[in-house]
Amino acid sequence: MASRERPPASVAPGSGALPVGTLGTGQGGSGRPEPTDQLHGRVEWVGDNELLIRGNDGVEYDVGVDEQTRLYMKGEPVMGLREYREGDEVRVTWGEGPGGLVAHLVDGMPGPGAEPPRQQESAPREAPGSPLDSLR
Repeated sequence: MASRERPPASVAPGSGALPVGTLGTGQGGSGRPEPTDQLHGRVEWVGDNELLIRGNDGVEYDVGVDEQTRLYMKGEPVMGLREYREGDEVRVTWGEGPGGLVAHLVDGMPGPGAEPPRQQESAPREAPGSPLDSLR
């Protein structure tokens, strides 16, 4: 193959082809455009630095999260992946990284039957007539 010829574009899984729905391009650190895309789906699994998401297209995507990823739940910033649960609906804006997909932004909504937020959990109640009952 001559140096100016390019191999045909491949769309096979794992070939680097991006899922449908490209938003546009960002600016990569090398001055080259960095591909970005958006994915909508449900959280299947939450790891220490990655999410497994089943996209609305039925395909599972392993999306990495790094220190530059912006994380939101119901439009509000959250501190870490521990805020996401299996079944939550998410919208992820991502780009290609050295190890695969890397999230730039994750915005989630609690899935059906989601647990109440941790901040609203109440302390265990004492039985009536206990010493703490007089303090209430």
